[in-house]
Amino acid sequence: MNDEQGVKTFFSAYAEDFDSIYGDGKKRNFLNKMADNMFRKSMYERYKRTINFILEKNTKSVLDVGCGSGRYSIDLAGNGVLVTGIDLSQNMLDIAIKNSQKFDFNNNYLLGSYLEVDLENKHEVAILMGFFDYISDPLEILIKLKKDTSNYILASFPKSGGILGLQRKIRYKMRNCQLFYYDKDYLDNLMKDAGISEYEIQNNDREFFLVAKI
Repeated sequence: MNDEQGVKTFFSAYAEDFDSIYGDGKKRNFLNKMADNMFRKSMYERYKRTINFILEKNTKSVLDVGCGSGRYSIDLAGNGVLVTGIDLSQNMLDIAIKNSQKFDFNNNYLLGSYLEVDLENKHEVAILMGFFDYISDPLEILIKLKKDTSNYILASFPKSGGILGLQRKIRYKMRNCQLFYYDKDYLDNLMKDAGISEYEIQNNDREFFLVAKI
């Protein structure tokens, strides 16, 4: 099983549960809700930061890499933003397409690996939330993003260390899904190697939130 196949298999099986974290779709039970409140603060916070940033910049087009079930794209489309979403999992995209059609939004969803997708037009902002967790070579992703994006890249990077981080890594390994963690020095070097000089690395609980200007 190759690296991407492991990620694809994991999230295809997890699609409905993942989507329900954002308060829609499948109903969350008591234990799920307790876990959300305890461990997913950074996930909700990154969502707010991303949506607010894009709307404050009066953004017209967004590229959502690793779009999953389309939670970001639905809110953005509701505010007049044109979104192109890319994901490995057809199960995730089925949910995204269903929700987009429910509101008659004109989002464009593409199945496949981002590195293998050729986009005709640049997007003003690219968002990659919960994406770099599963990427063995983030540099090649950033280099492609510079070609596909005209203004900003917003991305989350999980922090290394801590008992919760260790627990998560063990859990994902048991499911044959690769997982990577980052520290600030690594991210600074990554930006340098990618030729990105204008950026901010913000602390967001158990992760870093990156805002990079192209």
